[in-house]
Amino acid sequence: MINTSAGDAGPHLSRDGHYLFFTSQRPGGHGSNDLNVSYRAHTHDDFAWEAPVNLGPPVNTSEAELGPHLLRPEFYFWRGPASTLANPGDIYVSKMIGDVFGPALPVAELNSAGHDEKPSLRFDGREIFLASDRARTLDIWVSTRQARSDAWSAPVSLGPAINTEFQDRRPALSSDGTMLFFDSNRPGGSGNLDLYVAVRIRGSNE
Repeated sequence: MINTSAGDAGPHLSRDGHYLFFTSQRPGGHGSNDLNVSYRAHTHDDFAWEAPVNLGPPVNTSEAELGPHLLRPEFYFWRGPASTLANPGDIYVSKMIGDVFGPALPVAELNSAGHDEKPSLRFDGREIFLASDRARTLDIWVSTRQARSDAWSAPVSLGPAINTEFQDRRPALSSDGTMLFFDSNRPGGSGNLDLYVAVRIRGSNE
């Protein structure tokens, strides 16, 4: 029910396990990549996903929408030109009222003149990771806020413990906030892009 002959990628599972968001190039969308969602009633049945539904406007447009992350009522993703997905892109957020998506607006404090993508939030909504080439090739950056109603702080690079001179991108934070998964084309891997994980001590950034 999920995969097609078109490109289907970038999955994000909602915290309650009922909703699977992803980007797809399947026919019938609004642009080259649109965000879709599938629902399952039983969270322990991995084969119970219903037919995906295109999120439609105001989330999807003629541009490309990718990298979704839902932490109700905020739905984050990145949007960029359909013809050049690599550059540039910005991070957007839509505020949900129930199951209805509000206007999708760029998050000014997270975006730069470069390419900014793949937002991933901590479970309490007070920390967000993203990939950006604002300083060089794609690196992973982090921003924080004291409360869900506050603006995000200026993003800070995670530095040499995570980032290299190669591409380090697509961060995804574990549900407990202790493991950061990402991909990188740094030397020493098995192919062009490999998956990596970094672990931090619980509570070190709370």
